[in-house]
Amino acid sequence: MYNDNYNNYNNYNQRNETVYTDGNVHKWESHNSDYAKPKKQKFNKILIIPVVIALVVGIVAGGAFTTIGYRLGLSNSSSASSGLNANLTSTGINATEVTGVVDVSDVVSDFMPAVVALTSMSQSSSYYPFTNSSEEVATGAGSGVIIAQNDTELLILTSYHVVEDTSSVVVKFCNDTEVTGSLKSAESVEDLAIVSVPLSSIDSDTLSAIKVAAISENEPDVGDGVIVIGNALNYGQSVTYGIVSAKDKEVTLEGSTYSLLQTDAAINSGNSGGAVINTNGELVGVSEARVNSIYAESMCFAIPITDKTEIIQNLINSEARQLVAEDKRGYLGIYGQDVSSSMASSVGVSTGVYIKSTIEGGAAESAGLSKSDVITAIDGNRISSMSDLVETLSYYEAGESVKVSYYTVEGNEYVAKTVELTLGSASK
Repeated sequence: MYNDNYNNYNNYNQRNETVYTDGNVHKWESHNSDYAKPKKQKFNKILIIPVVIALVVGIVAGGAFTTIGYRLGLSNSSSASSGLNANLTSTGINATEVTGVVDVSDVVSDFMPAVVALTSMSQSSSYYPFTNSSEEVATGAGSGVIIAQNDTELLILTSYHVVEDTSSVVVKFCNDTEVTGSLKSAESVEDLAIVSVPLSSIDSDTLSAIKVAAISENEPDVGDGVIVIGNALNYGQSVTYGIVSAKDKEVTLEGSTYSLLQTDAAINSGNSGGAVINTNGELVGVSEARVNSIYAESMCFAIPITDKTEIIQNLINSEARQLVAEDKRGYLGIYGQDVSSSMASSVGVSTGVYIKSTIEGGAAESAGLSKSDVITAIDGNRISSMSDLVETLSYYEAGESVKVSYYTVEGNEYVAKTVELTLGSASK
């Protein structure tokens, strides 16, 4: 039932992408497809030693390079002082009809200070193996929305795929001021992430110019007007307007299925992670995907967030972890492979990692995990694939304790369980 795609424990060779077809007309896939997830606007580079020539390109798959994105434990120990609950108020601004054209200029000008442009940065040695340089290079561009602020940091909501392959993130505010931030926490299953910027790195003029976005308490209805704001094609902030075309659309992108809002407002590369707002100036979604096909027109998708405030608040409250050196990382000691959504539903489990076998004396075996168990979370962070597992554990040292959520067979069915275990080293 499970394809043998992975044969090394905690090692990930390449993303196991699933391509879906519809009468051989449309495809859902990550690049050069009819249906495309508008990733951060990628910057591919051709290395000609000693000259590096930069080329701006369109959409490429988020898993094309070494993955350093991660998800962290959701701690409630430190709340943002202006978190989500404080933002759930309407601005009271309404769009108006002017000579047959909807005028949303007031709404846009009021919300624009909450939108930022993001440039993902990565270590050059990760992308160019023939160099010894550890210099950071720009690898992609996307968008984000200022969602909260506490005593020490400004917190920006974006799509996880915008920042998953980054060592740092350059944030450009509405007044064109640029500062460096970092990935604080993420929930890759929802494709949501939080970027943190220290307040100490932001000058007083910029702090006065920006604002925290208001989040709508109510989901938009089909036919409601929506506005998309983001860094389209890395040309700077731009605005498109449309309506909610449909709700709860099941869309499968790169093997993951999302329930999304559909809109005819244009969402392009670089818009990813940016704002989708209603005509009252309240955030209702995060730009996510588009249909790119000669057979379809004006079909774009956004992550609805009015029902994800708890997830976002947990991400805001998470403690940031640092990437652990490879020789010090913790390991479960398993051989595993992905459990797809179709496989999971057929046996009554969540997507995760199917344990093909355990390493003798390893952390998993010592904790009682065994062949055919399905791992679904580490310290509350959802695991939907081997790549998720590898990314998550790359922020834990050997010897650290973690809580593992998993399904195990009891009788004729899978039963959900949780166990706390101590991570082993690479040798076990």
